Amino acid sequence: MQKKKRFQISNKIKIGKSIRNFLIIFLIGSIIVAFYEIIQSFNIGIGVIKEKKEIYKYTNRGDLIAKINLKENQYVDENEVVEGQVYLSDLISDIDLDIEYTFDGSKTEEIMYDYKIDAIVNASYSSPKEVYDILNKTETLKEVKEQKTTSNGFKIKDNLTVDYEKYHQLVKNFKKSMSITADSNLILRLTINTKLNVDEKDIGNKYVVDYKISVGDKVAIIDKVNKNKEKDTIDKEVQIEDYTDVNYTKIIINVVIIIIALLGLKMVISKTEELKVIKNEFKGELKKILKSYGDKIVEIQDLQNIDIEKATKVKDIVQIRKLAEEALVPIYCYVKDEQEAYFIVTKYENSYIYILK
Repeated sequence: MQKKKRFQISNKIKIGKSIRNFLIIFLIGSIIVAFYEIIQSFNIGIGVIKEKKEIYKYTNRGDLIAKINLKENQYVDENEVVEGQVYLSDLISDIDLDIEYTFDGSKTEEIMYDYKIDAIVNASYSSPKEVYDILNKTETLKEVKEQKTTSNGFKIKDNLTVDYEKYHQLVKNFKKSMSITADSNLILRLTINTKLNVDEKDIGNKYVVDYKISVGDKVAIIDKVNKNKEKDTIDKEVQIEDYTDVNYTKIIINVVIIIIALLGLKMVISKTEELKVIKNEFKGELKKILKSYGDKIVEIQDLQNIDIEKATKVKDIVQIRKLAEEALVPIYCYVKDEQEAYFIVTKYENSYIYILK
C-alpha cells in the first residue's frame, strides 16, 4: 500500500477574495480615469477662468485727545490731569475732547460717511465666582448726519466738552440707592460709518475708537485707549480668458498608466486565485484524530485490498485503536472526497471499520 499525497502545490498565488477584488476594481478604475484624462487633453480652445483682483484698499486712523480739567480747589495747583495720572474724582469738572480721524482710499470715489460721539457709563459688580454688568447707560453727545465727498479720502476734526461731574454724580447716586459697591467707567466713543461703491461693489466700513476714564469712585484713573489703525483690501472676482492647447505630457503619462494597469490586471486574473478558507467540522475532527493517533495511523491511497462491505463497523475511533493495539497492527486511514474518512483495522482474517463523516 502507498501513502496518499496530502497536499498539492498550486502555481497560482493565493490571496484573500476582498484583496483580489480590490486590485481588479482599482486597476480597471485606473484605466477608465486615464482614458478620460487622455480625452480631456484633446479639449483645446479658449476657456474662462475666475480669479480675484484688488479693486480698492483703504486705511482708518482715529484718535481721541482728552484734556481733563480740574475744579478750583485749595489742594492741587494744576488745573488739568495728564494721561496715566491718578486723581480724586471729586476734583474733576469736565473733559475737553478733540477728535481726529483720517480715511485714506487707494483712488478717488464718491464716499458717504457719518459719525457720532457717545458717552457710555458702565458699572460692574464682582463676586468670588463671576463679574456682573449692573449698569450700562449710553448718551449721544454729538451726531453728524451723512456727508458726501468725491475724493480718495477725508478727514474729521471736531471737539466738544464732556460734563464729567454729571456722570460722576450719576454713578454715586446709583451706588447709594442700590447699596452696592461696583467698578465704574466713563467711555467716550467715536463711531464712524463709511459707505462707497467701487466697480459696482458696495463697501461698508464701521470704525470705533474709545477713550476711558474711571468714574464714581474716590480715585479717577485716566486710561486712554491707544490709537486704532485699521487697513482693509477689497477684492472682486473677474473672468479671464485662458487658451488651452493639447497636453502631450499628460497624454503620455496616462498611456503609461493604462499599459501598467493592463499588465497588472492580466497578472492578477491569471496568476492569482482566491484563498478559500473552509470551516468544516469533518476536517477539524479528522485533523484531531490524525494528531492524537498519528503513531498508529497509516494513510493509504486506495482500498484495493480491503473489502469494506464485509468489514465490521464500530462506533468510534477509540474502539479501533483498542483493536489495533490488541492485534499489534496499524490503523489504515483512507480519505474519500474530503467528506468521509475510513479507519480500518485488520485482525487476523476480520476487518473492522470506523467511518468519519
